[in-house]
Amino acid sequence: MSDGDKLQGVKASLIARFCMAMLVLFSFICGAFIAGVSLHDPDTCWLLALGKQIIDARSVPFSDPFSYTFACLGPGGAIDYASIVGNAATAGDGRVFIAYQWLSEVVFYLSYMVGAGYGLVATCCFVLVSALIVMPLIIYQRLKSSIMVGGLMTVFGVVACCFHFLARPEVFSYFWWALTLYILAGYRYVFETTRAASPTIFLIPLMLLVWANMHTGFVYAFLGLGIFTLAISIECVIHREKPGKYEGFAWLSLLAAFGISLINPHGFGLWAYLPDLFFSPLNRYIVELQPISARDLTEWTYYPFFIVSASVLAILIRNILFWVKRRHLPRSWLFTIIAIVTAIGGGIVSRRVIPFDTLFLVCEAAWLLRHTGVPFWEAGEHHDEHDTLLHKADHKQSELIKGGAWATLCLGFSLLGVYLTAARIQQPVIPQKSGAFSSPQKLIAFIGSQEKDLGRVFNDPQIGDMIIWHLQTDARSSLAEDPWRVEKVSYRPKVFIDTRYDMYGEPLVSDYYRMANCQSGWRDLFAKYNFDWVVLRKKQNLHKELKKMSDWKEIYSDSTTVLYVRDRVK
Repeated sequence: MSDGDKLQGVKASLIARFCMAMLVLFSFICGAFIAGVSLHDPDTCWLLALGKQIIDARSVPFSDPFSYTFACLGPGGAIDYASIVGNAATAGDGRVFIAYQWLSEVVFYLSYMVGAGYGLVATCCFVLVSALIVMPLIIYQRLKSSIMVGGLMTVFGVVACCFHFLARPEVFSYFWWALTLYILAGYRYVFETTRAASPTIFLIPLMLLVWANMHTGFVYAFLGLGIFTLAISIECVIHREKPGKYEGFAWLSLLAAFGISLINPHGFGLWAYLPDLFFSPLNRYIVELQPISARDLTEWTYYPFFIVSASVLAILIRNILFWVKRRHLPRSWLFTIIAIVTAIGGGIVSRRVIPFDTLFLVCEAAWLLRHTGVPFWEAGEHHDEHDTLLHKADHKQSELIKGGAWATLCLGFSLLGVYLTAARIQQPVIPQKSGAFSSPQKLIAFIGSQEKDLGRVFNDPQIGDMIIWHLQTDARSSLAEDPWRVEKVSYRPKVFIDTRYDMYGEPLVSDYYRMANCQSGWRDLFAKYNFDWVVLRKKQNLHKELKKMSDWKEIYSDSTTVLYVRDRVK
């Protein structure tokens, strides 16, 4: 070996080590970011409260204990107004609460029991970094793809997903989805290299035993596996081949997955509930379920998703041209094309699924780039043989990533980022203050200090979340203190509504929005409910109207929230 080759080897090694150091640093930054934003969502409050209830009762609830309205709702959400105001002996027809993410709620509460908010953000960080950084790079390694390209794609993928790094059950779905993609990638790769069908595809149904009890994102397993199974079966027809074990195992895995998904507290009822959840008219109230609009392009939030999408499309076109030139289509080519187009379209149509779709795009790029980053040339492999510095650096990086030390470093430094941010910059209180929600801790303490029952409340849903967790739920952590816990609670009111819109149904949520925004007919509707007190955010229209009414008295006010009680004397 010449001196020039030795020098180039040293440079390649330095570049590879620098890239790995940047990956670890990026993981640290991710941990710090997660600690700063993961508790912004008030939904975390009722998730924790339900987790405690499940642990205490050792069973999954079928009715809601936190509101006074749920028991007065029929199966379709129809409202029994007489029951709500106490003029009827019985409640409505009996709406069933579908606790479709009960296991995530238990995990979250157990995390809180150990370390309060610190335990929560550490759990979220571990799961997110594992799903979005470690697993994709393991897939690149498994497929012998370029680790340098994989690292770059992973970084953009994480940034594309970061707008949804919240302590919600989705984080667990990201992990299970990443593991599903790893299993599918391995199944395809084994068949490509050995022409044998690997039984590892049956790990996907086994995962659903847990995933179907953690979050409705488990449908992504069926979406991915279903498109894959159908696509490879169509390929057999196109290529005039007889289906074999490769296709048969995929179909059996899909059927087994459905059967195992029924092992949940609601059985088939979980599946029956999904259309109401995914296609509910309530979704119009939820911004994150809306499509990406032209107005959204004025901010950077969704640009990383478009960059990942454009990059994967460019790689796909490159591969298609290569397939045409060689007059050879690799197995599962149809799945690649259909799934990539579906993922990009899905992210545009619904913002909430962008993390799922981005994760797929990043991992599918590894499939398209397979055999581009092998550390050692192997007989019969197709690869780029450009003897360049970057190419050698890519090989060195592939060698560095062979062991598990890099993954341990990424996870360890991400947790270090969590600790430093949570301990020194922003306490992990529940929920943390954000631009969207001020988290009125003093208001909650004021309500809890009331010595008498104030009666039926009309409340903002996010304030309702805080009432459920801080006033209705007693919780203590073993290793850390929660500075926002209300020590002495004299009053534990049940809420009118909280952010579990799908649980309440369209009628009650529509009534809430009509009254809160003072839409047509709101006065008669407000009178029908006969509320005794009202707690709102000041930006809501109802606050402005109540301020004008002589029979409503303001007893608490701060910069963002206000509490009124009805003056029955007048």
